[in-house]
Amino acid sequence: MKDIESIKAYYSTLTNGQLLLLAKNERKHLTLAAIEAIDTELKNRALPEKTTPEAPFDHLEQKVIDHIVDTMPKDSYQFVVTSVLNKSDNHFILGGLLERGMDELLAMTLINNLGIHFKEKISKYETGISTGLLAFVSGIAIKSLPSSNGSNLVMTTLGNIFFIGGIARMAHCFSGKRKYKKLLENRDLTILSKHLDTEHPNPEIN
Repeated sequence: MKDIESIKAYYSTLTNGQLLLLAKNERKHLTLAAIEAIDTELKNRALPEKTTPEAPFDHLEQKVIDHIVDTMPKDSYQFVVTSVLNKSDNHFILGGLLERGMDELLAMTLINNLGIHFKEKISKYETGISTGLLAFVSGIAIKSLPSSNGSNLVMTTLGNIFFIGGIARMAHCFSGKRKYKKLLENRDLTILSKHLDTEHPNPEIN
């Protein structure tokens, strides 16, 4: 009991980034009691977690990146985006994030997996294009429906809302998709690590 309490106390001292990386990389080496302790700590912090040792960390990388992006300051995220658009290397981006007070492990995790984040954004914009097209077509259909004199104005207004809204959404999503495809192309594919002195291509998980 004393040992597990020590483990719990140790986990409580870790940063979010350290805890997430420990759960991801060392889980298979932990005892059942340690796994339960780390899952509890993850749950208490509202971080991605699994409750059984057999359960794989499906898409953990994506969940970790989502958490980092959702919680980091907007100016820090904009710095990352601008840096990648300018083809800055990963060391430059890391330095900028550290200057802005970001946890080093969280920063490295984000930088090493930017491709995952950019691909997700592209996928969301593609979905947005589809919904925009649906709204656009719906607007045309609504405007073409036969209506009485009393409902004509209402149907026309509703049709215009869908029509214009669909066009606006498609334009926004086309622009966003183009931007993130450029970011995906420009990202530096080298890994940042506190443990390795050499750089090598980043085997990002698709």
